[in-house]
Amino acid sequence: MIEYKLDAIDWKILDLLQSDAGISNLELSEKVCLSPSPCSRRVKNLEQLGYILRRVTLIDPKKAGLPVTVLFRSPCTIK
Repeated sequence: MIEYKLDAIDWKILDLLQSDAGISNLELSEKVCLSPSPCSRRVKNLEQLGYILRRVTLIDPKKAGLPVTVLFRSPCTIK
């Protein structure tokens, strides 16, 4: 794999996408002070290099009418 060192623009792109994966390329490019084409190439490069694993959407469980999720911890003893 090619060694790639993230620069300040890459970090800003990652930060913005982490906050809002649905941001348009045009808005992203404006926020990182690049034109849309180089910004899109950087995002694709970050995906290909594995820095961006996937993009996800978070839903509001209450608005979606989903039941409550309960997590609990139970100690286990091995005999």
